[in-house]
Amino acid sequence: MAEPGAIRVVCRAREVGQRVSVIIVSYRRHEEIVHCLDDLAAQVGAVRFEVVLLLQDYPNGVPEMLAEHFSAAFPLSVFHADEGLGVHGARNASLTRSSGEIIAFLDDDIRVPSDWVETLASYYVDQSLGGVGGFVENPGNRRLVTRVLRPVLGLSSRRYRIDWGGFHVIPWSSHPDRDQDADWLSGGNMSYRRVALEDVRGFDEGYGGYGYDDVDVALRIRRAGWRLVSTRRLAVRHCPSEVNREALPDLIQAEEARRVRFVRRAIGHRRAWRLRYLARFGFHLIAVTLQGVARGYPSLPLRAVSGARRGLAELPGDGRRETGDG
Repeated sequence: MAEPGAIRVVCRAREVGQRVSVIIVSYRRHEEIVHCLDDLAAQVGAVRFEVVLLLQDYPNGVPEMLAEHFSAAFPLSVFHADEGLGVHGARNASLTRSSGEIIAFLDDDIRVPSDWVETLASYYVDQSLGGVGGFVENPGNRRLVTRVLRPVLGLSSRRYRIDWGGFHVIPWSSHPDRDQDADWLSGGNMSYRRVALEDVRGFDEGYGGYGYDDVDVALRIRRAGWRLVSTRRLAVRHCPSEVNREALPDLIQAEEARRVRFVRRAIGHRRAWRLRYLARFGFHLIAVTLQGVARGYPSLPLRAVSGARRGLAELPGDGRRETGDG
């Protein structure tokens, strides 16, 4: 038995030095991950890739079962930790255990098309490109009320961008047919050059266990001089698991506290950045209030305010300014 928090080796890929490393970190979702791995086993094309799994708190014998079942389909390395490492920590640990020059990240409840790896690798012919990701189709994203209200409330846009208040928004309902320069890439469906990730020292574990791993690392990679692209050609389908889902009020509160840390990094170099954040947060509260009414949580905006206050209180008070885009 491994020590608590330690990472043990279940199996290692026999072949190393693949062009693409597909990393999946997973906490307790041993049923959901099988479908994602089936999709990777069905990939077509000539691009060589490996899969690196970092499984956390899985039932006894399940990591070994997955290793046995999928090791014939692609070069596979499986690791297991008895406790959750957090998304940021798990992705950093997986990065050091991978070998590809291109590092792709998938969530464990994502379904991918059979040409996903081949399409992804084709983008890296462009040497200025640091990362590429694709549209993530979520349940209900085609509903008319969703397509109308989310853009009005500032919850979605036509591209992956970071707005004037430091909030990150997403193409929720659809992605344009043409490829787009992106401010960030969705963590459930993103890839980067290894050298770009190493340039910024990987994911920032200061955010805690979950959240902002994707938007934060993307911001720092762009500031290091790399270009990011999002594309509909890499579209995937999200099949949300209920395992490990926080209750909505707790999620909203924690998310807002994390957001403050990111906003400071994104626009902290600008004058009166806190006022920018508070003005944008005021507008965001309208969306949170409507969400709370629709979901039966009328106190949801109060939880968001509590999270914002906590995030602002936790900021360093030494007057340091973040390096910005200008």
